[in-house]
Amino acid sequence: MKAYLLYPGRDFDFAAGLPAGHEDLIQDLELATLLKAMAAADKFLSEVSVKVLLASLDDPAAIRYRQQVLADCLAHPEVIRQMYAVAADALEDKRHLWGGYGGTYQNASSNLSGAVSHLEAYVARLRQLRQIADDHAGTFGSEGLMALFGTLQRELDDAYFEEISDHLKQLRFRAGVAQLMMQCGLFVTAQAYQANVTRGIFTHFIREEDTGMTSGRLDDELRRMSVIAGQITPGCLMLFNESFAGTNEREGSEIACQIVRALLDAQIKVFYVTHRFGFADQFRRQHAPTTLFLRAERQPDGSRNYKLTVKDPRPTSFGEDLYYRLGGWLEEDKAPTPAAGAALP
Repeated sequence: MKAYLLYPGRDFDFAAGLPAGHEDLIQDLELATLLKAMAAADKFLSEVSVKVLLASLDDPAAIRYRQQVLADCLAHPEVIRQMYAVAADALEDKRHLWGGYGGTYQNASSNLSGAVSHLEAYVARLRQLRQIADDHAGTFGSEGLMALFGTLQRELDDAYFEEISDHLKQLRFRAGVAQLMMQCGLFVTAQAYQANVTRGIFTHFIREEDTGMTSGRLDDELRRMSVIAGQITPGCLMLFNESFAGTNEREGSEIACQIVRALLDAQIKVFYVTHRFGFADQFRRQHAPTTLFLRAERQPDGSRNYKLTVKDPRPTSFGEDLYYRLGGWLEEDKAPTPAAGAALP
């Protein structure tokens, strides 16, 4: 979704450098005072202002286009500030959530959970934008702002939010909840659910780092598993989610293999969500007849249909798909904006 407030039909090239002689121009015309007033101590606005101010237009129609947008902004400053605040808050959401996921030191499940939280935060901001458009679209008359509000109402319609909400619910919902609901006599929030009755349900999920722990994460995971081992009995259901992630791939895979084998020998059904290929592949090679492998479908173009299919484990989880869909925010992954008329690959 593009705003197109500086040009009709295209973005301003913020990746372009400043014009030759810009230092002298800023100094001789004392533009620093003007730029400081335009930015109002906002770092982002400061960077944008200098590039837009020095990129002079030579097309009268383009100048009139901007002047009409500016006149609308001056006539309704509270609405424009409200929209800017939503965008600024969205960036602040990203910075806040970035510290909780996405690092190479974290496991895939934590990254997925963080990404879902990230998407939920974005959806909330998009709803705010849609509400602003609904409330104020009729009060603006410039071509640029009328097009922007129309785009917000068209692309952020109720069907879009309903679809996004359904996808997020699927990502948040856990099969263990369905089992509990079924066994207590409730209906399950699914079109269909079929499962055998178990004597008990136990979980061992990855947890966030507890700064108050006196020992490491792996020690905590093993301690929790030891408690479960003293309580679980044949006929129970054991749910793992990226367990034993507090160590490296090789050691974590070996620990998981030994524990799961012991549980299976004790006639305990095991569900294990993992991105550890070594662990999954070892079970594929040694226990294929008694193990069902499910994998999230991925289309050739990288899109997902949010369905699990029976397929062997793969050494990659395609985490880059999610990263680039969220914007690829690391500086080294931001590609320069293509020049006008250039085609993207």
